[in-house]
Amino acid sequence: MIPPTGFSDSTLSDLVVIAPGDVLPMFRRWSESAAVGVVRRAPGSRDWQHIPAAEPGLSVTRDDLMLLADTMARFEEEYGMFRRVGTSPGRGHDWESFYAEMILRLFQGGLPEKQADLVGDMQDWFVANSLDGDVPDESTIRKRISPIWRKLRADA
Repeated sequence: MIPPTGFSDSTLSDLVVIAPGDVLPMFRRWSESAAVGVVRRAPGSRDWQHIPAAEPGLSVTRDDLMLLADTMARFEEEYGMFRRVGTSPGRGHDWESFYAEMILRLFQGGLPEKQADLVGDMQDWFVANSLDGDVPDESTIRKRISPIWRKLRADA
């Protein structure tokens, strides 16, 4: 969010689209990042309007910047950045039901001798309950079970 800021014959205010290149120096991974970025281009009706060099531009910090959720989701989808995991059946793995089933299994059958047995049981549960055939791999299930397993074993 920026206050009303005039450039030549344009005024920018509130939520404003900015050119990524203007703030890129603030996000360097290989060297020290700049604390402040200077917006030198403003969105025009068809293309970017360049702010004349005689004007100071608009200084922004990281705290001034935000990404819209739909923009971020499109970027993640396009570049395969993250797999969004939901808890509803058919959209990712249903971890809430997984934990409920694991608790029920432990309550009814007790703690198995080996963690691998519990991991196998829970992987079988996913196979039986997956609507789209998508089942998490053994290491993912083990990561979810391990903290609980360690705590139960420590208190046994």
